[in-house]
Amino acid sequence: MSSLTPPDSSPSPFRPKSDTAFFFGLGSLGGFYLFLILALILALVIVPRWGKSDETKLLLMAPSLEEAFSHLEVASRKANGTNLAQEVEDALKEARELADLKPEGQSKASLVKQTATEARALANIELSELAKKAETEKINIGREIDQAKNSLLNAVAFDRPSDYAAVFNDPRIRASAKLSFVSCTISALLSLWVAVPIGYTMSRFQFRGKNFIDTILDVPIVLPPLVIGLGLLILFNNISFGTMDVVYFDRDGDQYIVQENRTIERMIQQVGASIGFQMRITNGAAGVVLAQFMVACAFAVRTMRNTFDQISPRQEEVAMTLGSSRGEAFWSIVLPQGYRGLLAAGTLAWARSLGEFGPILIFCGINAHRTEVMSSSVYLQFSIGEIEKAAVVSLLMIALAFVVLLLVRNLGKSDAMANR
Repeated sequence: MSSLTPPDSSPSPFRPKSDTAFFFGLGSLGGFYLFLILALILALVIVPRWGKSDETKLLLMAPSLEEAFSHLEVASRKANGTNLAQEVEDALKEARELADLKPEGQSKASLVKQTATEARALANIELSELAKKAETEKINIGREIDQAKNSLLNAVAFDRPSDYAAVFNDPRIRASAKLSFVSCTISALLSLWVAVPIGYTMSRFQFRGKNFIDTILDVPIVLPPLVIGLGLLILFNNISFGTMDVVYFDRDGDQYIVQENRTIERMIQQVGASIGFQMRITNGAAGVVLAQFMVACAFAVRTMRNTFDQISPRQEEVAMTLGSSRGEAFWSIVLPQGYRGLLAAGTLAWARSLGEFGPILIFCGINAHRTEVMSSSVYLQFSIGEIEKAAVVSLLMIALAFVVLLLVRNLGKSDAMANR
């Protein structure tokens, strides 16, 4: 007979607790933030107006044209018996013709274009002159004239392409996009050029003051971008290294010399002038690259250091025992293994440069076709009330950032799988 005791078949009193509340908390908190991000992107997609049909444009123009006609009617009654009575009556007649415009043997597209052209001319030329004359003659119809002008320009606003087309056809925005691509690429390459040696040094060597230097390298990450721009502006334009003679020319072509502070910016301009080039950092494209580099390089340095930390130094040590120098071991062993980290650092620096605004605003200003980048275009379009155009440029930046971040994620996964 076996001496083994049979297992107890009675049900165990232990019951695992439900994780429903735990997962509900995780899902609700994380899902709330995810919802906010998606809602933000969706809002940017919804705001831009898509192209409308010509029939819809005519229907939308009609109320504004009627408003302009009614305002001019009031102005005509007030101006009755004055020197401007006939001119106001003529403007009223033109507004009536616009409001009663009917398609007679012409397409709706040409009718929309004709209505917008005539309404724009009436508002910007005739009514503007009428308002000046009314102010000179001290006739109290200025308010009605302004209201009529606004109504006419509101009608004109409906004769426009979709905001997507308006953005991509705007030469100023296209120039800012081109400058963004060029400056971000140069900034990313410069960041890699600096980040690789710094990241390798901080990863492989121990020396006095390493923690202090490591802290300084992270300062641009936590520092407000506006402070970086202000620091660059003071460094290049306010710190003096003595005085220098600056040559100016007056309107008559006469030359005169003025002694001014010898700043870094003036010295760069002087060097450029001596070789026949107009060189400038502040308020120039080179300043845009420098402002982007100051922030983006910190992220590249951190990425490259983490990359080198994940590569074992044993292979370098073996190569050096076999006669290789430290440099030969780096170029032949370390760098080939860290190429994915190199690409990740470059793409991350490029994406960070794309979003820079504060340092560029302070250090370079916003000058069309010279220092205006896409982030500056968003600010400018919003400041003049073109929220739809600002939303379109923002969507383009989000799409670029999404592609870059997706590339970084894939490179990171490949790196993790390669190290297993």
